[in-house]
Order: sequence, then structure tokens, then C-alpha cells
Amino acid sequence: MKALPLALLAVMALVASARSQEEEAPAPGVPAAAPIVLPTTARILGDISDGTPPAPQPPKPVFVVPPSDILATTTQQQGGRTITIQKIKPIALPPPPEPAPPVDIHDPAIQERLAAFRQNHPRTDLVFLGATVFRSEHSPSRSRVQIWPLLLDWI
Repeated sequence: MKALPLALLAVMALVASARSQEEEAPAPGVPAAAPIVLPTTARILGDISDGTPPAPQPPKPVFVVPPSDILATTTQQQGGRTITIQKIKPIALPPPPEPAPPVDIHDPAIQERLAAFRQNHPRTDLVFLGATVFRSEHSPSRSRVQIWPLLLDWI
């Protein structure tokens, strides 16, 4: 990047910083607004540790297969360790839970909940911005700027 645009950018940042620190005097006949007071008290979230170590975690349950359920066993050596693979009888699993019924978005109760959600949560918009600078020895540098607005209307 050339020095002139960099210098202009630095001057603009300094001017903006200086202007943001200026206090504006109220207009004649307008009462002065009360200064904004920020809270200065700190809060601690959660519990404070007293330095004692936490209790040890209970051991995880061990999966034990009765010898009568083992169909085949293969043992291999690899890098100083022993790997044992066992083929066992299928394990009976409980049936999967029933899927929840589909939600009808045209139901008045659902529409009411959506309206309350939209009122309490402002609309969210995202903008993705990307730039690529191409530099060449034989021509001036060029920039390609891309913008992708993403409107979240599905909420």
C-alpha cells in the first residue's frame, strides 16, 4: 500500500478519536443533560473456589461380555501393545423413541409464539465481506471486494 492513503487513514482516525472525546455544550435555552453514570461495581459469576481439589470422578462402568457371548477373538501386536478384537452376539437395544409430530406453522398458537419471539428479538442480518488484493510488477495493484448480504427471514 502506498504511503499517501495510509497517512490519510491515520489522520482520519486521529480526527475521529479527538472529536469523540470533545464535550458538546448544550444549546442556549436547552437544559444540560445529566451525565451517564456507568456502574462501577463488579460481580462474580458462579462459585469461588477455596483451593481444595475437586472430588475424584467416579469410575466409568466397564463393558463386560460374558464368555458365552463371544463368537470369535483375534489378537494382534502393534507397536508394543496388544490389540484384541472380539466378535460378539448382537446386543438387544431398546426401540428408538417415536419421532415428535410435525409442527403446523399455520396453527394460531404457533403464530402467536412466533410473533412474541419476533417482538422480543430484533431482526438479525449478517453481511459477509471479503477482499483480495492482486499485486503485479508491471501494473498497479488491484482489489476485488465481494459482499454477501445474508437476510435471516426464516425466524
